[in-house]
Amino acid sequence: METQKYQTDVNGIIRAIREDGRQLKELIDKRVKGLIRLVEERTARNLQILQTIGYEFKTALEKANTQQKIYQDLQGIKDNTKLLQKLKQIQSQIDVVEERQIPIIQSVKYANKKASSSAIERLLGELTFGTETMSE
Repeated sequence: METQKYQTDVNGIIRAIREDGRQLKELIDKRVKGLIRLVEERTARNLQILQTIGYEFKTALEKANTQQKIYQDLQGIKDNTKLLQKLKQIQSQIDVVEERQIPIIQSVKYANKKASSSAIERLLGELTFGTETMSE
């Protein structure tokens, strides 16, 4: 009779430990999914920002190439009158050029938290074995 009660207690404890483990696993899985979703959302947004920066760099490079070509064309002009007209044209184009600030490039990092076995033990319930004295 006592053996059966002891075995029933052991089975109950095993079920409780399994249930605690299952609940912890669900919480950990939920947190992992949340972290992954956050990384994916931020990645999509940051990729869009990087594409915008790339487009702005390309546009700035095209404008710089145009200005360089104008400068090279200007070097070939010998007539002072034409030179003055070209200088005025370049000056007006330079006045039109906008200065833009390039946004800060985003970054992402993950700091892995290592759980010691004692920390994991504290998450689960305590298991104790004992003896009971029987009185007749």
